[in-house]
Amino acid sequence: MKIKYLILVFGFFTSCATSSKLYSIWTDGSTENATFLIEKDSIYFVDDLKKYKSIITNDSIIVFKEDILKYKYKIKNDTLYLKNIHGNWKNWKFKD
Repeated sequence: MKIKYLILVFGFFTSCATSSKLYSIWTDGSTENATFLIEKDSIYFVDDLKKYKSIITNDSIIVFKEDILKYKYKIKNDTLYLKNIHGNWKNWKFKD
């Protein structure tokens, strides 16, 4: 029983650490500007000049725009990989 509890706690902290790496400014490299900012409960899209409510789990991001957008994500170093039914995207932490 104690071993299961430790695994559950470890999994929770791993999930939180991964999610917290998302809270940053990101660029897709298409311009010299940032593309979006991910915060704990919202995403600000620079091109839209608008913030949208979002939910982040250990491997998914759900954005409540006009349509609900669902992405799977993976972070490796300073690179954010996004994937959904419409395609794959590669983004980098924005450095001004």
